[in-house]
Amino acid sequence: MSPAKPSKPPLLDRVRRGWRASPLPGFLGWWGGELRNLLPLRWRGWVGSGADWHLLQHTGAQWTLRRSGQGELLASWDDGTDATGGDARAQPAVLDAALRNVDREDRRLALLLPSALVLRRTLALPRAARDNLLQVVAFEMDRQTPFTVAQVYYAVRELATPATAGRFHAELVAVTRGTLDPLLARLRTQGIPIDAVDVAVGNDRLGVNLLPSTGEFTYDTI
Repeated sequence: MSPAKPSKPPLLDRVRRGWRASPLPGFLGWWGGELRNLLPLRWRGWVGSGADWHLLQHTGAQWTLRRSGQGELLASWDDGTDATGGDARAQPAVLDAALRNVDREDRRLALLLPSALVLRRTLALPRAARDNLLQVVAFEMDRQTPFTVAQVYYAVRELATPATAGRFHAELVAVTRGTLDPLLARLRTQGIPIDAVDVAVGNDRLGVNLLPSTGEFTYDTI
């Protein structure tokens, strides 16, 4: 019997997830797309266009879909029905219609949360914390927020603001599981896969990922 292959290190997995969910692939994809448009038509199919992020938001009982950085609505529907008044389980078809010009390999979908539902805290941390930022903030969760680490999904991003000697600023972004889990359950029921959960900032996203791993998300009802 051949030995089992070692699993990917958790840190490497988190780095990959963080990169995939950040705005950088989207920016590089846009830049590459602009350059791609300069090529002759017969050459464009040979060059990939990169990640193309679209933003899904839920307000009241309505869902809306936009392209990252743009205000124009591509699609909208209510919780119980799709855009044509049919069963909500038909939502993947509605999304496919709205994103028909986006290559499936490049398509990325982020669920945006309104800022009112998200807790954000700026922390001054010792530079040594950079190597284990998520773990350090986990230990600080109950001191910095009204919640324990078991009650939230969270992300941490380093800030460029000046700090005192030997320290740096980081921002903690957290949402309670009771807030996010029902939304994820509803999307799962509608058959809509997402690549990230982020915070709405104007027509764009903050640039974090609050999407739990499969093992963390256990909410089974809406």
